[in-house]
Order: sequence, then C-alpha cells, then structure tokens
Amino acid sequence: MELIYKGKNKNIYRLPTGALQIQFTDAVTGENGVFEPAAKSILKTVPGAALSNTQLSAYFFKKLNAIDVPTHFIAVDAEHTAISVKDTTPFGTHGVDVICRFRAIGAFEARYNEFIEHGEELDTLVEMVLKDEHEELPPITPDTLEALGIMTLREYNFIKNLARDVSEFIRMDLAKKGLELYDIKLEFGRDSQNAEILLINEISANNMHVYQGERLINALELEQIMLTK
Repeated sequence: MELIYKGKNKNIYRLPTGALQIQFTDAVTGENGVFEPAAKSILKTVPGAALSNTQLSAYFFKKLNAIDVPTHFIAVDAEHTAISVKDTTPFGTHGVDVICRFRAIGAFEARYNEFIEHGEELDTLVEMVLKDEHEELPPITPDTLEALGIMTLREYNFIKNLARDVSEFIRMDLAKKGLELYDIKLEFGRDSQNAEILLINEISANNMHVYQGERLINALELEQIMLTK
C-alpha cells in the first residue's frame, strides 16, 4: 500500500484496487491533559482508541448508507483498525471542514462571546472553514468559495443541506443513548470516478463533541455506549 497522508490520529493509504484505506491510530488529541477532539496536538496514546474510532465510523457510515446518504464508505477491517473508502478529490487544495453546531462552545463561543452564552442552543448552524496545517483559518463565505473556484453556490447549498441532514440524523441517534451532540465536523469530496459529492473522512469521537450531562465523552466511552445493545 502507498501512504498518501499521515495525520494526528489516522493514516491514509492507496490500495492496489485504487480505493483508499483510512487506518486509525491510538493517538488522541487534547489540551492541558484533557481529551479534546478539536485540539491541534496529540495528548497521548490510548490503547483501543483506534478500534473505537474504526467501529464508530463504520457504524455511522453503514446507517447513513442505508438511508441513501452518498458516502465514500466501502467496508470495515476491524482487525487492522481501518475502513476502506472510495477515492475522492477535495474541495480546494486541502479540503473544507463543514461544522454543524447545536450549542455554542469552543472556537465559536470564543469568537462570539460578546453575543452568546456558553452552551447556548444554536439551530443546526453550519460554518465552512478551509483546512490548513494550523487549523486557524476563519469561516469562509459561500461567495468567497465560489470566487476562489473551490465550489459553486449550488454545490455549497447542496453540501450545507446534506450536512444538516447528516448531523441531525447523528444527533438523534446519539440522543437514543442519552447523549447530546454539541457540534460535529464533517468533510465532503468529489468521487474521483464520477464527481459525485460524497460524505468522506471519518465519523467518530475525533470529529464531534458529545456530552453526557456536563461531561465530554471520549472515544472509548462513545463506542461502548453506542455499540452496546
């Protein structure tokens, strides 16, 4: 396999078939000794984190595929803590993060603290941010995305609406287990074969803030709660 991307908590390989494999690691991100999905640096390695993120991503992608949401998911390989996915091309050079917010926390709260209270409810607010090495770019407007040739306004609206639908689906699924989704970061790309817009990357504790009461749930806890009948 050819390594084409090395990240904080996952690596991506190209398979001989042309498909890709996302292989998760046991690294978890955090700040000040505390687990934090949006953190820029690795906190520590937690045995079992890779398997948890593999199982959770497969769990959510299978559910979304079953209701005809277009995703890149093909199959899961739990033995190697990996999922195989369709090859896609990003929007822009490095891709666009699509963040759906249900409550005001983190970067959003810090940005607008003059206008909003911590944890205040939001109506499935969607923001898009260009991905970069330092993950410090501000949200980008649809007109700017179009002006830069990253996506058309039609594509923007399609992705925004699909992201809302996906986020609401995941939020309701978590709620069945007594969990609350505060926000989630999704990513979309174009299928390399036919240019169809697909939901890509992962759907795990790495890219969402999930709370049980006032407590942030980590990867191992989330898998245990969601995958236990």
